[in-house]
Amino acid sequence: MEKLIVANWKAEKNISEASSWVKTIRHILEESVVKVVICPDFVSIPVVRGLLKDTSVGLGAQDISSEDKGPHTGEVVVDSLKGLVDYVILGHSERRSGQAETTTMIIKKVGHADRVGITPIVCFSSLEEVRDYHKSHGPTEKIYFAYEPLLAIGTDKPQGSEEAKKHLESFKEILGDIDLLYGGSVEENNVRSYLSVGFQGVLVGNASLNEEQFAKIVRIANDNKSL
Repeated sequence: MEKLIVANWKAEKNISEASSWVKTIRHILEESVVKVVICPDFVSIPVVRGLLKDTSVGLGAQDISSEDKGPHTGEVVVDSLKGLVDYVILGHSERRSGQAETTTMIIKKVGHADRVGITPIVCFSSLEEVRDYHKSHGPTEKIYFAYEPLLAIGTDKPQGSEEAKKHLESFKEILGDIDLLYGGSVEENNVRSYLSVGFQGVLVGNASLNEEQFAKIVRIANDNKSL
């Protein structure tokens, strides 16, 4: 599948901030040859979608419910997002730890996303999680995966590209020829190194909150699109 540069805003931007961010660098995003995906919080998705209309920029959600449509107060089920987003982040380390998400729940979410044509981006932090997903017969087709080492999440301490490459190779030994992104303190000074060792893109957290920093990452990815 095509390379991805994914912005995960987490719970950091309100609607006004999200709108300002998109308007500031929309021209850069729409000129990108490498696929850019923006993942706002649920509330901002419709607004960001409107601002990105008639561009090739992808829109994603940061999660979906493991439940189907029904009496589940407070849940955002996949049917509510059908037609609004193209991608969804699943199994992020912050949800695995903070919301006690299990592999079983994540696989259910993958199935829900596939049913309505939304592409999942399934996150792993360890080989143990990858093996558990494999043993649980988690699907691997039409899916992006993301490696996010725990010590690099929000710490400004990215894992070295050569060490990350070892995990990429180990993940592929278990799951096959998957499309794997790197996530974990990605910024302009290291994005090229991850693309150069075989990652199919990057999942950008903190650095995506600043539009100028994210624009630099997008430019670097485009300059190195052949890697």
